[in-house]
Amino acid sequence: MNVTFKNLVMKKLFAIIGIFIFLSCTVDDENVPKTENIIGTWEKTYEINAEDFPDLEEESYEYVLQYKFSEKNKFESYSFLRNIPNDSIVGYNSRDIGNYSTEEDVMKLLYNKYNSNQETLEFQDLDELILFKENVEWNFDFSINNDELVFDFDPCGPAELCLADLKFKRV
Repeated sequence: MNVTFKNLVMKKLFAIIGIFIFLSCTVDDENVPKTENIIGTWEKTYEINAEDFPDLEEESYEYVLQYKFSEKNKFESYSFLRNIPNDSIVGYNSRDIGNYSTEEDVMKLLYNKYNSNQETLEFQDLDELILFKENVEWNFDFSINNDELVFDFDPCGPAELCLADLKFKRV
């Protein structure tokens, strides 16, 4: 009878431990970004000085890096110059078109890259950008907190120029 009591206690102990393990896994899953939360348009802006671009009028401008994610795992990204007072796009520097996938907190992009004339670094109309590179693959960690999307990159080597992360706002 003593052996049966020990077996019963052990079974209950294993059941309780199993419940704790299940609950701890459930809590971890809550920290994983949900793909449907990424759908929409995200921007990172940098205010620039019109004096750096002699062809521009004396107004306020910003450099914009924009990502648009759709429900069908498609994305487009753009870098362009925007006139702040009238919210118009002056010209584009690059455009990426492709597909994205996510697995836990890792985003994978596969896309074709279109650029403006790289020698002059000028801003052009969107349809004037030329195919620069096909089937580019890019993987990085990401997170979504409220209306902020963060691309988190691995540390770079000592001789590399890179960013630790990029933070975008939902627009």
